[in-house]
Amino acid sequence: MSNEKFAIIGAGHFGSAIATALSEKGAEVLVIDSDINVVQDISEDVAYSVCIDATNKRALIGENIQAYLQFKHDYEHCVEKDYECDKYVFPDDDIIVYVEDEKIQSISCEKTCYWQGVNLIRMNFDFFLKQYKVMYDSKDEIYMRVADRFQTQKVYDFDK
Repeated sequence: MSNEKFAIIGAGHFGSAIATALSEKGAEVLVIDSDINVVQDISEDVAYSVCIDATNKRALIGENIQAYLQFKHDYEHCVEKDYECDKYVFPDDDIIVYVEDEKIQSISCEKTCYWQGVNLIRMNFDFFLKQYKVMYDSKDEIYMRVADRFQTQKVYDFDK
């Protein structure tokens, strides 16, 4: 069974039991669940675990901006001193997407924030780094307005 691959959508009692059994037999298993706690709990037992609302079509699209343009959006080309990008505002989702060469580079969001099909909102940062085997290149802190007050936000740069 070592060459077989499975995706399990929903990791409740039944789904997690199947995922664990398949993984123990050597299969490569991807578990998808909308509960980040469930995803974190099973992450050690399977090859991949992601927190996605599988009923949300937008969660499964990917990183190419063209796949999202079917949804209501506003567009603006932004030119800064040393930076140029395309900015797409999706008002129905409360997100702003910054794009270079048709690839999503940065997302500003409040309710949901999808990266590679995963909602990053409320995801533990250390879990994110471990699960997706990524490391930030640099970090900074900015002071910004959030709702009706100002607060310090950590900003991580993932250039590589």
